[in-house]
Amino acid sequence: MIKRKYIIYLIICLITLMQIYLYLKEDKEVIEVISSNKIEAKKSFEDIDKELNEIGNLELLELKDNGESWSGKILLSGAKNEIMNNIELLKAYKITNYKIDGNANEFQVLLDICR
Repeated sequence: MIKRKYIIYLIICLITLMQIYLYLKEDKEVIEVISSNKIEAKKSFEDIDKELNEIGNLELLELKDNGESWSGKILLSGAKNEIMNNIELLKAYKITNYKIDGNANEFQVLLDICR
């Protein structure tokens, strides 16, 4: 009975030593992970103003900094095709609200945008 007890203790000690060895051996291996995620730096007021001024028939009414993003109001005016083309150029912006006014030939669209 006593021999059996010592054999069990010996086996437990050997297993423990083996686990410690394997644990320390794994810490030395380093795996390098390469990420393809690109983080865009926050644009300045001047950069956003230049982007929006490149779009024809666009009037920037309001632009404010919300910490991590920019939000603002813009007014697009012109014919239906012109406005549709200008909205296509705003793909980088999220349109949160809009209001359409006008008659058959001349439209005005007020957009709330975020970036």
